[in-house]
Formats: sequence, C-alpha cells, structure tokens
Amino acid sequence: MEWAEHLPFIPERFYYIYGATEEVKRAGHAHWEESEAVFAISGGFTVLTDDGRQRTEHHLESPDLWLVIPPGVWHEVHGFGPGAVCAVFASGRHNVEDYCRDYKQFLKRVQRGPAENPNS
Repeated sequence: MEWAEHLPFIPERFYYIYGATEEVKRAGHAHWEESEAVFAISGGFTVLTDDGRQRTEHHLESPDLWLVIPPGVWHEVHGFGPGAVCAVFASGRHNVEDYCRDYKQFLKRVQRGPAENPNS
C-alpha cells in the first residue's frame, strides 16, 4: 500500500478486532494526538464518532470504505455482524497517556477550545 496516497498519516501500528458479537462494544475513548483509520476486512460493524458537538454513526461493511478518526474525537465500535473483522491503522505507537477514557473529561477538554488545550 502506498500510505501517502490513501491515508493522511504513515501508520506506526496495526491491530484488529475479531470474534465480537452484536452486543459487544469496543473503544469508548478518544486520543489527544493519535489518528486512526478504521475499515471492515470482513462483515460489518458501526463506529460512533463524537467531536463534542455532533455524534455520528458510520456503518462499515466493505474493505474499500475507510473511516479516518482524527485526534480529539470520541469513538465507540458496536453492532458487529457475523464474521466481522475491524481493522485499524494508527498514526502512533500505543501510548496510554494519549487515551481519554472518561467521556465527561473529554467533553470538558474539547469544549474549552484549542487555545485552552495545552496538548492540542
């Protein structure tokens, strides 16, 4: 894959989710620095994105349809269909300090705006 032609970043990490059932929810966090590109290798699932102003659900069910999640966007993955495989390319290596897993904290930070966010 020619990364520069397909993604707005050069991936440093790849992971995937498989074997999840319809009632399973994954993610439930935001990243302050990392971007991710999500796609369905097989089957389908739904990705909820939330930038603090708007919540949108994206149903992914084809490997040629990618969803890029920029930094500062809360996301949750759910509604896994039979045989679904969710693949993710991430712009950075795993860094626990880059995660925000508290939705209230996320809202406080994104609603302050970039000028008040020291790490934005």
